[in-house]
Parts: sequence; structure tokens; C-alpha cells
Amino acid sequence: MSLTLSHVSLTVGDGDLQVTALDDIDLHVEDGELLAVVGPSGSGKSSLLAVAGALRTPDTGRVLIDDIEIERLSPKARTTLRRDRIGFVFQSSNLVPSLTAVEQLELVVHLRGQRASRGRDAAQALLDEVGMGSRADHRPGQLSGGERQRVGLARALMGQPSILLAEETHRRGIATMMVTHDPSLLELSDRVVRMQDGRLVTHDPTATTQPVP
Repeated sequence: MSLTLSHVSLTVGDGDLQVTALDDIDLHVEDGELLAVVGPSGSGKSSLLAVAGALRTPDTGRVLIDDIEIERLSPKARTTLRRDRIGFVFQSSNLVPSLTAVEQLELVVHLRGQRASRGRDAAQALLDEVGMGSRADHRPGQLSGGERQRVGLARALMGQPSILLAEETHRRGIATMMVTHDPSLLELSDRVVRMQDGRLVTHDPTATTQPVP
């Protein structure tokens, strides 16, 4: 599965407070590629994740997951796309305070109407994979910030997404766009792009973007 943004622009705010968050963005992320997005605060990185994840609709341009053009979907179909094909991992983790780590993952299965028994095994396996197997019965308030983020990663992967949108994480085999301020994570990336004032200002010249014609 791949992610493509073609001539995407987005303005946020009202009146004199309007700001161009994204300015004619062309970007393509291949299946299995890890793309790192860097840039100062306010450069448009969060807006880029929101548009790529179908959380915000751009003013102009197109966003495609493979051949599915997000802007053409109904609100219900867009919600289904986010649930079934896009994984989100943010530093805040957005975990449900009353649920244990394993229950956070089982909730994904419940929302999809799948069997809970199968969900428990898959949930435990994913928690083991991210190093949180021994903390499966702990609630968010009992976990450190890093541990909560790892649970958030496992929860995103529980949905078997086609696209992973993340803040400072990594998962091979899925088209992944990662926003990061950590230079050490750039060494794990297949490609790095830099944002400034809503535009892509630099990128790895060995890996070209592929705008939709």
C-alpha cells in the first residue's frame, strides 16, 4: 500500500489569523518505506499528518491511499478508511485511562466486530513485540511516557493498517510517515524530507516524490 499527496494545500485559522499550513505539497511514500519528516515547530508537520490520515480535508489537491482518493469518500467511508487502513501513533498516545494495555488493543477488535478471543492472543503477541508483554495488565497511569507510546504503537498495528502515521516510531513493512525531532531516528529512515512554512524545502535527491498526474 502507498500514500500519495498531490498539490496539497491547507489554510488554517480565520480572517487576519489565517496561516498557510501546507503549501502545494507533492509527496509519495511507498509500501515498506519509512519517510522521516523534520522541521521546526509550526512548519506544517502536524498538518501534514492530519491531512495524510484523513483527519483534515485539504483546500486543494488530492490525497490517495493506493487508488483511493480520500476527498471523494463520504464521511462514513472516510471513517471506515481511517479505522481499517490507517494507523496513528502520537506521543500523547491517546490511550483510554480505564483500560489495561491489552484491553487497549482488544478494543480495536471489538470496534471491528471481530472475535474477542482471537483479539486477546493477537494483542498479547503485539505487546510482546514492542517489549510491553510484561505490562499487559497495567493501565496508562501506571506506565511511563515511553511505555504508553509503545502501547499506542501496538494498538495502531492491531488494526493491520496499510499506512502508519507516527511521531518518532518505526515499523518496517508498512508505508510509514514519521514526524520526528530525534536525529538518531533519521538513521533508520529510508528518506528524509524537511518542512519550512508549509512547504517541502529539502529532500533526499536519491528518492524522488511521485505526484499524481
